[in-house]
Amino acid sequence: MSTKDNFLESLGGQIADLVMDRMTSVIEELTNSDKILYTEQDAAELLSMDPHTLGNERRDGRIVGIKVRQGKVRYLRSDLLKYAQERRIHLPMRSHENISIGS
Repeated sequence: MSTKDNFLESLGGQIADLVMDRMTSVIEELTNSDKILYTEQDAAELLSMDPHTLGNERRDGRIVGIKVRQGKVRYLRSDLLKYAQERRIHLPMRSHENISIGS
């Protein structure tokens, strides 16, 4: 395996770890919360995204929102949990069967 391959594999692992840590903390916070509905601002903050991005996710059908008075949108805690759970990264186990040592 080349130095570049090793670097990319290491970087990919670090990114996956960061995403997993963030999603795990979001899931734990939502699981332990007594709050049922979240504003778009609060929900986006919990998910570490811009409210505009969360709105796009809702319009594209990747998360469910609840329309309340005057066109305001709220998000159920359970829907935020589902969204976070669905985006967790599961890396496949790497196989070293095809690696040969020497020439």
